[in-house]
Amino acid sequence: MASSLSFLRSVGLFPVVVHGAGPQLNRLLEAKGVEPQYIDGIRITDKETLEVARKVFLEENYKLVEALENLGTRARSIIGGVFQGTYLDKVHRSDPALMSRRNTI
Repeated sequence: MASSLSFLRSVGLFPVVVHGAGPQLNRLLEAKGVEPQYIDGIRITDKETLEVARKVFLEENYKLVEALENLGTRARSIIGGVFQGTYLDKVHRSDPALMSRRNTI
């Protein structure tokens, strides 16, 4: 991925990456004995899961930034203040854990 992003930057584009880390999060939760919970394929993020998720996403973010920098491509992390939560379906999903994200930039 880093080489593809570096190429895009080399041709004058400024890619913005919004990434996840689901598999990495699942492995870490499993190692901690926490079983991920899903409803209709959507992860339920309780307080414990959120604490782990923040760490995992930050680690993956730094890995990508480092890989880009090692290729000579300037990269910076934007790790907060970008998204705001809202309900996926307030009528059927009144549980605050079932929220989507939307860009507020």
